[in-house]
Amino acid sequence: MWVLAAVMPARIYPSISLAAVGSLDKDQRLEVYLATAELQASTRTALLQIGGVLTVISAAILAWNQFAAAQRKQREDNHLAVFGQAVDALSGSTVGVRVAGLHQLAILAEQSPEHRAACARAFAETVRAGAPWPPTESRPKAERFTSVEALRRQPLPPEVTAAFEFLSTLSSAYPGSVGRAAIGAADLRGSVLPRVVVQELDLAGCQLRHSDLTKASFIRCNLAGADFRDAVIRGARFVECGLAHADFGGAQYDTETAVVGGSYDRNTRWHVEGFTPAGAELLPDA
Repeated sequence: MWVLAAVMPARIYPSISLAAVGSLDKDQRLEVYLATAELQASTRTALLQIGGVLTVISAAILAWNQFAAAQRKQREDNHLAVFGQAVDALSGSTVGVRVAGLHQLAILAEQSPEHRAACARAFAETVRAGAPWPPTESRPKAERFTSVEALRRQPLPPEVTAAFEFLSTLSSAYPGSVGRAAIGAADLRGSVLPRVVVQELDLAGCQLRHSDLTKASFIRCNLAGADFRDAVIRGARFVECGLAHADFGGAQYDTETAVVGGSYDRNTRWHVEGFTPAGAELLPDA
């Protein structure tokens, strides 16, 4: 800009040649020369002012970018520290500490898109570790003991229920961001999960017998081999889910219970004899 200020005025208002003013008297020639010089000076001043403004703007942009980069770095460091503290809390000695760690992860997942998949994996791991299948000694194993009353007398650990609820909320609030977190064959029998919305989770082999899934929604989930026997699925919706080998035998349903799209196979056991899901693909026998 400084070079332009030195060069451009003479280009815009070139100096008057002697031949051009040869017919003028001395005073007139002086007046022409002074007018030209004044125009050049005004142009130079304007260009210098523009250059100064641009310099200030450039400096402000640079300073803002540096500030924003520092803020991002600080925010990333803070998020990483929170994630580490929350994961440490999941192995705490008390239920309160473990649930508090899950709350920290849930808040972090809302604030940081970069950490959502990692938070989802932590939720899923909490469910798998706290409710393994086959079940531990604290949960009834034999078929004759798997009544809803027996299961409710020995409920799931609070952190398991909290982790599943946080994971379902995260999967429905930010579809596609949880990386299809895998819960797998966890023991969620007898769970009370009315109106839960679960999207794009891997629940293959999940044990949900005697669970209350009233008006629940499973959307694009892998439910292959999942056990829904004797579950309450009134008003529940299964949309574009993989249901090969899933078992809905004895499930309590109503006219609002819907299975739409997805896939199933000849080993899928439905809640209604002869039921055929709308728009679903029948997989060939393996």
